[in-house]
Amino acid sequence: IMQSQGLTDILFAQVAHGSDWETGWSFLNYGNTTADVTIEIYNPQGNVVQSAKLQLGPRNSRAVYFEDIFPGTPDILAGYVRVRSTQPLISFSLLTDTLVNFLATVPAQPWQ
Repeated sequence: IMQSQGLTDILFAQVAHGSDWETGWSFLNYGNTTADVTIEIYNPQGNVVQSAKLQLGPRNSRAVYFEDIFPGTPDILAGYVRVRSTQPLISFSLLTDTLVNFLATVPAQPWQ
C-alpha cells in the first residue's frame, strides 16, 4: 500500500519534464464532496515556477501528465511538487522517459 489514508497537503519529492522526461499524477477523491485541487511546481531553490487548479468530483479519479496542465513549460529536470486539496486524496506520481522504457512510481508524502 503506497498510501493508507487520504491527504490534503501532499509532497512529491521529484518532478521532471522535457529532455525525454515526463511526470504524471493520479488523484482519487474518495469522499462525497468535490475537491478543489492546487498543483504547484517548485524549483530546487524552493520557488513556485508553475501553479494550476483543477476540480475532482466526489468519488472520482483523474490522471494527468505535466504537459496536460502546464502546456508549453520549459524543461524542468529538478524540483518537487506540492498538491493541496480541500478534500483528502489518495495519490501517486509517475516518472518516466518519453518512450516509456522505464516507469517509476513516486508515493505521496505528507507536506510538512
